[in-house]
Amino acid sequence: DGPMRPELESMAAQLGVRDRVHFAGRLSHPAPYFDAMDVFVLAVPAGSMSIALLEAMARGLPPIITFCGPEEAVIDDESGLCAPPNDPRGLAEVMKRMVEDNALRERLSAAAAAHVRRHFSIARVADNMLDIYRSARQGKVPAALRTDAPPNPRPGDIG
Repeated sequence: DGPMRPELESMAAQLGVRDRVHFAGRLSHPAPYFDAMDVFVLAVPAGSMSIALLEAMARGLPPIITFCGPEEAVIDDESGLCAPPNDPRGLAEVMKRMVEDNALRERLSAAAAAHVRRHFSIARVADNMLDIYRSARQGKVPAALRTDAPPNPRPGDIG
């Protein structure tokens, strides 16, 4: 759902694919949709981090995002693939690569799930909170957990 839904539905109709496109809208239980996918693609102009991305990765979907950076969950060719933002042809090339390379898809599928478990799980956040509480006794927060720490694509790796 969203302000572009009518425009997107109209575009799907004009392209003759409306009967093959399902506009699911907001879902409180997206698991069946994730399980029907082979790849998760999130094409946005900026800031790809989202709960949907993390949920897809946690289910073992290899992701493709169009905005990569040091604080994104996708590390190019490690936990997913990155395509250039605002570049439909570039996105299509990356999607084609993922579709045609089974070994790549399988490798990134496993890596995406492991990356989310290690770096974005509730357990990782709980461990960080415990580290903060422990260090509070000494009056300092671990450098990697400070809000002024440099961006880290692997949160939870506390040096």
